[in-house]
Amino acid sequence: MNAVKRLVVVLASGSHAERRPAMLAFRYAATAAAMDIEVEIHAVGASVELLRRDTSQEALEAGTQTVNPAMSSRDFVSQIREMRALDIDLFVCSAALAEASLRLSDLIPEVSG
Repeated sequence: MNAVKRLVVVLASGSHAERRPAMLAFRYAATAAAMDIEVEIHAVGASVELLRRDTSQEALEAGTQTVNPAMSSRDFVSQIREMRALDIDLFVCSAALAEASLRLSDLIPEVSG
């Protein structure tokens, strides 16, 4: 029997000052995708703030850095783009968006829905 291999990664917390947990989750997701495992990432709770267009996209274009230079906004959004290139979908919780007073249009374009 051929079972479908699938990994769902849930990001439950995060901040712009500390992106390391999210970036590690992205690395696991990319590794699984490279092994032909279907992968989805779901941002819930405070993690939706990591995907805001005004903080992530503009920081990427400006080349600005976070508190930790190794975890720059440029690296963070680039890693998201690499995941999308591997067909990894990135979803956000609608309740978390409402709690953060955000709309889907406030997020970076790489968010699937």
